[in-house]
Amino acid sequence: MAPKWVGRRLAPAAALLLLAVGGGCGTPPDPPRRTAAAQPAAPKPLPDVSRRLAAYQPVQLQPDLASLDRGERVVLRHLVRAARHIDEIFWRQVSPDNIRLRDWLAQSADPASRHAYEFFQINYGCYDRMHQHTPFLGDAAKPRGANFYPTDMTRAEFEEWIAAHPADATAFRSRTTVIRRSGGGLEAVPYSREFRALLEPAAAELRLAAAAAANPSLRRFLELRADALLTDAYDASELAWLDLADTRIEPALGPYEVYEDRLFHAKAAFEAFVTVRLPGPTDQVAMYSRHLPELYRRLPAPRGARLPPWQRGAPIVVADAVETAGDARAGIQTSAFNLPLDGRIRSERGAKVVMLRNIMAAKFRHNIRPILERLLAADELRHVGFDAFFHFILFHELSHSLSPNQHALDAAWSVLGASGPPIEEAQADVLGVWGLLRLSDAGVVPLGRRELMTAYLANMLRGARFGTFSPHGQGNLIEFNYLRAHGAIWLDDATGRYGVDPARLPAAVEELARELIRLELALDRPAADAFVQRYMIIPPELQRALAGLLDIPADIRPEFAPVPPLD
Repeated sequence: MAPKWVGRRLAPAAALLLLAVGGGCGTPPDPPRRTAAAQPAAPKPLPDVSRRLAAYQPVQLQPDLASLDRGERVVLRHLVRAARHIDEIFWRQVSPDNIRLRDWLAQSADPASRHAYEFFQINYGCYDRMHQHTPFLGDAAKPRGANFYPTDMTRAEFEEWIAAHPADATAFRSRTTVIRRSGGGLEAVPYSREFRALLEPAAAELRLAAAAAANPSLRRFLELRADALLTDAYDASELAWLDLADTRIEPALGPYEVYEDRLFHAKAAFEAFVTVRLPGPTDQVAMYSRHLPELYRRLPAPRGARLPPWQRGAPIVVADAVETAGDARAGIQTSAFNLPLDGRIRSERGAKVVMLRNIMAAKFRHNIRPILERLLAADELRHVGFDAFFHFILFHELSHSLSPNQHALDAAWSVLGASGPPIEEAQADVLGVWGLLRLSDAGVVPLGRRELMTAYLANMLRGARFGTFSPHGQGNLIEFNYLRAHGAIWLDDATGRYGVDPARLPAAVEELARELIRLELALDRPAADAFVQRYMIIPPELQRALAGLLDIPADIRPEFAPVPPLD
């Protein structure tokens, strides 16, 4: 299998900071011309691409759509088509060379390029997302701003332009603009103009889906989101998404997460989720949202801290994925999401959590359970089950709504810089297990403390495989090292297996939560950077443990079944 990244994590982590910002991975040769001008050499894939490809287990996902009527299946078909246009936009957001290089790989007769093409599709480009975005095709470093900015633009140039042209600040900092060079200067181009050729057919599919939808709330959301794609005015459709009711179909598509923009964490990447609600499981977990206000009031905040007033909770939907696209499909698969991300809307109306049960179940079966059978102490294994894992991921998402800065994450991250996302993800994990333990004691969550603590450890061990390449993996490492240092996680040196100390872990979790909340509230970048640098490491003991997992796939590669034909 592919994960050479496990053994090579430490060197790239430091080296990447020194690499010059470049363009694409390499330039594919141009089509033959009548001139005899020399063409650039084709980029060569790394020799271990086939092993890297094996890190993603192909999985067939076939949600049960038998209960959907003809009209609902028509809606799904149009939504899947819209998602594919959204997918193409994300390809273009990642790198300016992506489409040209993808087409060249698809046509290449070189056998070595076939595995490279498959891996290119998984990563949406030639940078290995599980290996800190290092290139596996060619040797150019990935621009930190992806294709949201000119590849040679620096943070200093961006800020200097705004200082000299303050009227441009709002457009330049918008989540839905790209920055381009124009006439010797910089220009903010709205997404609706930059990606018009793909947004128009996507909007057309949404309107066709709306016309086929019998549910008024679904029809309203689809009509408003179609308008939003062409105007960049998303507020009305975000509110309509929160108002979806009594519908089996739960779609979300548009520009959401900002993690692809590693330069400023400001520009939103396009993604799509086409899902069908599971009424029974949704009803079973819906009650948890009612407990969020009380959990917020009891947050383990630092003494004297002034928390913003509680705003709104997060309704929960459990669904099966029918199709995902764009940012949601790139590299490690999304198994749950908490939207919308606009701080003002979250403040006024709250957010909604959607759990993708079929994706979570596939990950647990193919990636998580096999890891735990090797890394957990024998007496810990009996506490591991899918229900505890499901609840942990659910409360991670719910706990984003408990974050003191949940309504102003963009502003907080602009101050905290690269340390902001891992602190937020670690905080969601820590507050998630803290809340679960409290609700377990109160008899609200039907799982015992030991099951929940073991599920938490399981998630950290799985996340550690991803190293420091993503905010989620970074957060997992911060938590693991902090809790290990405080004796809440132990290692049996003879077997190389881990376990939790049930007497120490709850108090250590509370202390870690208090520290993370303090960092978010203080907005002290040097303190945040020092904390992250101290704990966001892979210690030798964990490197040895992870080296024993090289034959276990790190994630899944979903293959979605087509929507059944119409009657």
